[in-house]
This record gives sequence, C-alpha cells and structure tokens, in this order.
Amino acid sequence: MLLTDTQVDPRVQRTRELLGQAIMGLLREQEFDKITVQDITARAKINRATFYAHFEDKYALMDYLLRDRFKTLLHAKLGNCAEFTPDSLRALTLVVCEFLGNFAGHCKPRRALNNAAIEAQIQACIYEVLLTWLEPLRATLDTTPEFVATVVSWAIFGSVSEWAHSHKKTSAEQLTDQVLMLLTTGLQPILG
Repeated sequence: MLLTDTQVDPRVQRTRELLGQAIMGLLREQEFDKITVQDITARAKINRATFYAHFEDKYALMDYLLRDRFKTLLHAKLGNCAEFTPDSLRALTLVVCEFLGNFAGHCKPRRALNNAAIEAQIQACIYEVLLTWLEPLRATLDTTPEFVATVVSWAIFGSVSEWAHSHKKTSAEQLTDQVLMLLTTGLQPILG
C-alpha cells in the first residue's frame, strides 16, 4: 500500500513525478506493451535501482499514476463531497469523462487503454468513491452498498470508456445526461 501524499517524502514524490512524466511521454510515442523499464528510466534520468525501489514493474507505475492522477482530478472537481445524489453522480461521471478523454488522447495507440489491469484501476477508484457515499445509507438499502457501487461504477466506467474510444461523438455533458437518465431510473428508491 502506498503512503498518502502527506506522508510521502518530497524526494519520493519528485521521483514518482519524474517517472510519471516519462511514461506519459513515452505513451504518446509508442504502445504500452513496447515500453520497457529501461525506456522509462532513461527518459526520467533515473537509474533502474531507483525505479525498482518505488515500483515492482511498469504496470505498478501505471497503476499508481492512474490512481494518483484520477484522485487528484476527482478531489479538484468534487472536493470532499460525501453524498450519493444525482448532482454528485453527475460530477463524478464528468470527472471520469475528462480523465479518460484526456488519457486516451495522450496515448499513441488507443489500444493502450484496453489493458484490463489499467482500466480496472480507474473503475476501482470510481467504486471506492461510490462506496464511501453509499456506506451511510447501508441500513436503508435493499441490497449492499458494495453491490450498488459495483453496478454503478461499471455502468459509469463502461459507458465513458466506450465514449473515449469512439472519438467522443457526443459531448461529455450529453453522455453524462444519458448515463444518469438510465442510472437514476433504476436508482430512484435510493436517490429519493
């Protein structure tokens, strides 16, 4: 488990930033599968031992980077929002649109986003946010917060992922309206 930003030494934070910048730059040029740890460390001007002191492999770096950047964007847009409401669902869906839309645009091949492990990181972040919002409602739900968070997180992630890969033929707001229309009909008993 990684330390929170407030617990991370500034040197560690700086090293992770350099590695993140390096891999994002490389993703603009080539497929993720073709990028090596050597490529990342050369671009970041960091030795391999330093890389391995922070991450097990390039997949762990991507997991960290995606989660960190997504959570940073989420906090910037939602702050400390802790309620499961149509407005919070809308804001969350728009954040996912912004993040996946931007990330897809930074990767040379769209195929780089199709890696199930990478996509699972974003879906897991969405799940965690939803579960936090749903936990106070546990006693009033006909099912578990975990089940609701699973269904809603995959609905949001899946639709936004498809949107990001399809060259965004509709706006993020239009997609969000469509997703929320479908979700809120089924979630009406919870949303009130």
